[in-house]
Amino acid sequence: MVVGCGGSGAPSLAAGSQAASAARGPVAARYWQVIAAVNDQLEQNLAPGRGTFGVCQGSAGQAAYHIQVDLAARDAQLPVSEFRTSVERALTAHGWPKFTADNGADVSTNGGDRLSLTQGVGSQPGLVALVLTGPCVSVGPDFVSALPLVNGGMADYYPFAEVSAAPKPTAPVPTP
Repeated sequence: MVVGCGGSGAPSLAAGSQAASAARGPVAARYWQVIAAVNDQLEQNLAPGRGTFGVCQGSAGQAAYHIQVDLAARDAQLPVSEFRTSVERALTAHGWPKFTADNGADVSTNGGDRLSLTQGVGSQPGLVALVLTGPCVSVGPDFVSALPLVNGGMADYYPFAEVSAAPKPTAPVPTP
């Protein structure tokens, strides 16, 4: 995943791994706030959210942590456009600014975090893909180059059953 960010930096691979590890907790906390805001509208038998890192576009040595999940409406017959609107309304009621259209997605930015809603993959009515992306952090070009190895060996999972506990990742990001 590529996201838009600015700035530069050149920490070592180990320092980049430490910076990446520190970036996950705040994004996970925000993710649980987002899910809690819409939880009453969701089908609960869904695959968990998946957290990985993406390169920040136009910013050498920076990466952002993002969590992606497909949401399904509790009402399986609800059209995807109505479900998306309902999710957006719930999130704006919980402090997210109004969503705007951006390349086929509805996007809102709040406190350095970017929330994107698109039509999810699949044939089930009401499926919406949600991606929460945290701010870009300086991890260095060595860590950015190793992202395929990092993401291949590490992903954080966020099961819906844990929404009330809102756990955050605690294990360090592996240094490739």
